[in-house]
Amino acid sequence: MSNREPEIELALAQAAKYHAEVAEIAARTARSAQQALLRDSLRLKELELAVTKAEIELESQRRYARVAELELEHKERDETLLRADWRLKHIFHFIGAVDATTTGAAMDRINQWDSEDPTCDMTIMFNSPGGGVLNGMALFDYIRFMRNKGHRVTCVALGYAASMAGILLQAASDGCRVMARGSWLLIHEVAFSTSGKIGEVEDMYKFGERLKQQAADIFIERSGGKLTRAVLAENWTRKDWWLSPAEALALGIIDEVR
Repeated sequence: MSNREPEIELALAQAAKYHAEVAEIAARTARSAQQALLRDSLRLKELELAVTKAEIELESQRRYARVAELELEHKERDETLLRADWRLKHIFHFIGAVDATTTGAAMDRINQWDSEDPTCDMTIMFNSPGGGVLNGMALFDYIRFMRNKGHRVTCVALGYAASMAGILLQAASDGCRVMARGSWLLIHEVAFSTSGKIGEVEDMYKFGERLKQQAADIFIERSGGKLTRAVLAENWTRKDWWLSPAEALALGIIDEVR
């Protein structure tokens, strides 16, 4: 054996030791890298799940926001429709003959308004040929009853307010009897028909005279003295007295022409 061999063997042993240490470090590094990679992979999955959850939540919030937006749009539309609804403006269109049905409908609507708002203003638009005196007087008194409760009631003639409808026009609050420019007002004696025994006819005639007197008193009182009983008798006895808005205004049986 040469003098160099022990040194060579020592060097080889040392090299082998170094290789072993390097291999161990490499293996340890590889294991650490694998563990780090696994940790990173798990973290990435967590992040992906968090992003997905956030996206789902965002989409949910967007849907909630859209639902709220639609509800607001519907509410605004409903409020617009309600504001456009003439029934909520306390306007009643009285169209047709004065009878139990039409006067009952008017009183029902007036009563509803009074229940909802005991101080509201009311408007009744008449386009009527007239009709039953007793049914009409029930509505007349009901309007005055509401006036006495504090309601301001406007009565308007559209087209025409004839006969009993002309009397109903006088039920309005002070300053609130109105005729449209193209409308007409018809005043005539109270009309009714009867049959039966002579005594029954006479009784009905007397009652008719009292109704006629009642109608005359209403026109004369509401005219503020501009319409006298003599002028009324001259123009409505056994005939129809058609008045334009200007003529009715001059006689004091309306307050305004629109």
